Amino acid sequence: KVLKETRGIEPRIGGIGGGTFAAYFRAMGIPAVVWSTIDEVAHQPNEYSKIPNLINDTKTIATLITTL
Repeated sequence: KVLKETRGIEPRIGGIGGGTFAAYFRAMGIPAVVWSTIDEVAHQPNEYSKIPNLINDTKTIATLITTL
């Protein structure tokens, strides 16, 4: 719901091959999900994040926290 409201993105449910911070929450018995704004260079040499993506992801997290 929050991704739709803040980003206009329809979430896709799936798995990933790597670890995330959600594993720490699940280990404590706290249900958790993750998402990512994927850039073209993710997990490649000279990987970087785009500032607008970081800002938008931060807005999404803030909205999620304040609407729980």
